[in-house]
Amino acid sequence: MTLAVSSFLPTTGPTSGGTRVVITGTGLTAVTSVMFGDTEGRIDTSATNTATSLTVIAPAIPNANAGDVKITVLDSATPAEAQSSGSYTYTAVSSPVQSTTLAKKWAWQVSDDSGAT
Repeated sequence: MTLAVSSFLPTTGPTSGGTRVVITGTGLTAVTSVMFGDTEGRIDTSATNTATSLTVIAPAIPNANAGDVKITVLDSATPAEAQSSGSYTYTAVSSPVQSTTLAKKWAWQVSDDSGAT
């Protein structure tokens, strides 16, 4: 069966990775790796993968690289590869803001606890 990617869902996910992406196509049981742009995803072996459906965990990428990437499935035995016609879109994840004032206050309270009365 010829290796091909017909579609995938969802089409977007965070740069932190971890999104389960279901790829549909043909010849997918032969797939040995899945690339999201230049970064390899992880084939979800706990999912029911078939010749026409493959579940992959999207890899994390740096926020600076947010944007569109092609998904490429590879069969190293043949060797063969097939690329998606559409793009998977990584959205940047905002990092939590830490309050330095609160952190300094906490450090002061911890270090000032001498136990003296």
